[in-house]
Amino acid sequence: MGYLSNADDVFISYARIDDQPHMDEEKGWVAYLQAELEKLITELLGVKNISIWRDPALKGNDYYEPEILARVARAATLISIISPGFSHSDWCLKELKKFADVTETPSGDQTEEEPSRIFKVEKLPVDRSSLPDPLPRISGYRFYKPNPEHPGHVYQFRPQIGKRDKEDYWQRCNDLAHDIVAVLKELAEKA
Repeated sequence: MGYLSNADDVFISYARIDDQPHMDEEKGWVAYLQAELEKLITELLGVKNISIWRDPALKGNDYYEPEILARVARAATLISIISPGFSHSDWCLKELKKFADVTETPSGDQTEEEPSRIFKVEKLPVDRSSLPDPLPRISGYRFYKPNPEHPGHVYQFRPQIGKRDKEDYWQRCNDLAHDIVAVLKELAEKA
């Protein structure tokens, strides 16, 4: 049970390929992001129990479709980890569609008073026009930057192994955590 009762506070949707540890990393990129967000969100809310869920705990013989779709439908917020892997994952697209069907306004348009509960975390660039609704309309949090030494290449923030990544990475995490907390507080007030 998390900050909001009967729901996961955050559901992380990601392609498994985006959570592979590189070089000297102790854990994958998504696992690291989840751990840091848990710390930041609990500090900002001032509570010990928040629930951030992703699916690495499912065993090979679990019926994962009902479990995953039920959890995403009950989640308060959704983080979609955007990457080429996300774009090619039928499951990521199913999770996004299920969450959007349950949470977005009937017209699909969000007002300033009612921001989206979907958070777009851009791990690597993808063509915006290839993203399904409502992702192209959401500004997002970019966890990479152009590599000035190689035009056309990007440098993704991997703070476990890159010292120069830490400041940019933490700023993005901090902004993301603050925005998630604002949505969770708004949902708690409405409940």
